[in-house]
Amino acid sequence: GTVLFVGRLVRAKGWELLLEALAASQSTWRLAIVGEGPDDEEVRQRVRRLGVSDRVRLEGFREGAALSACYAAADLVVVPSLWPEPFGMVGVEAMAHGKPVVAFDVGGIPEWLSHGETGLLVPPGEVAGLAAAIEDLLSSPERRQAMGQAGLAQYRARFTEERHYGLLKAVYEAVLRQG
Repeated sequence: GTVLFVGRLVRAKGWELLLEALAASQSTWRLAIVGEGPDDEEVRQRVRRLGVSDRVRLEGFREGAALSACYAAADLVVVPSLWPEPFGMVGVEAMAHGKPVVAFDVGGIPEWLSHGETGLLVPPGEVAGLAAAIEDLLSSPERRQAMGQAGLAQYRARFTEERHYGLLKAVYEAVLRQG
């Protein structure tokens, strides 16, 4: 299975714990990392040190159709943020692409991720729990499919562009200013 991480490569986004979960995992899932940031080189070094180079693809920054293709190719999306994300745009994008999400239970994430319905919430910082939740979903295509469909339905009901265009635009502009 293929797991997707999208985000700025900074410690607060939890990339370290995600790589540890990959290394500790009993099953041989693969990880695609989309994003760049101050930790770029550190991510490369950690991938080598953990011996998971053959299972990690560093995609760099992607947007538009290229980013959509990354979502389409993934079995599920992981949001392993450690800081209390006020919202978490990546999770909503995952839902828009019909993908289930595994995330740490921090900040505003539980406001859009319904545990057991559109994905799985894991206690913050628990590497073993993160690995277990990922393995759980990867081992059950039917459950993944059902969660992805539930997420898409929730996205359409709550986050469609017509209803939230102004909000999304403001969020993207803020993100671009930070970048």
